[in-house]
Amino acid sequence: MVDRRRDRRSDILTAAEAEFGDSGFAGGRVERIAASARVNKQLLFHYFGSKEALYVAALESLLARVDTPPAGPHSPAEALRQLLRFISATSQENPRLRAIIADAHFNRACPPTAVTRVRQWVAGLASAAERLITEGQRSGHFRELDARGVAGAAISTALWSAPGAEDMVLDFCTWH
Repeated sequence: MVDRRRDRRSDILTAAEAEFGDSGFAGGRVERIAASARVNKQLLFHYFGSKEALYVAALESLLARVDTPPAGPHSPAEALRQLLRFISATSQENPRLRAIIADAHFNRACPPTAVTRVRQWVAGLASAAERLITEGQRSGHFRELDARGVAGAAISTALWSAPGAEDMVLDFCTWH
């Protein structure tokens, strides 16, 4: 037997991801989300309580589907390349994720919980890249650069640029 309650919640989240991905938090309309999910607004608010909570739930739903890159016994340069390619592919394959991340990161109207969550997610990626750069510097694979600054630039490049841009970051970091 299908749990209709679970299906409706999932339908609402799917509709919210589309609406907020297309229109952002400020432009997103609960009425359109409810109509797309084929539920009434009262049910939507029963499940999520508010537009803000629904936005955060949509963001969390998108982030939950982002797999972490596989770890392996790679050199720091190859591990960094793998991480940046993963981030780039993830953002390219999930335009709604990219849109909601940008909205939460730059739109002051977004719920503070979403802003905090996006900042934590991006900081976690930057921390992983910084660790790899620092490790690569210790082993002689990378130049002595500001690892934190390069990591931030690398994550931004991977999130927002066309595929392959991450190779420019690695070319900049490595000794040739």
